[in-house]
Amino acid sequence: MGKKLIFVSGGARSGKSSFVQNWAIKNGNKVLFIATAERSDEEMSERIRSEERRVGKECRSRWS
Repeated sequence: MGKKLIFVSGGARSGKSSFVQNWAIKNGNKVLFIATAERSDEEMSERIRSEERRVGKECRSRWS
């Protein structure tokens, strides 16, 4: 089967990342997270750091 691009969107803290990560693990696919959040303050910076830890080494991520 050829490569697929699947776009998942939703509101902040709606479970997008965990949904995609679980789907990828179940289906043996790689994931690239592209986050559009900005490190606008310490709270947002901590949320981003937390998400980076959560997605783990099996997922690559890029933060703006």
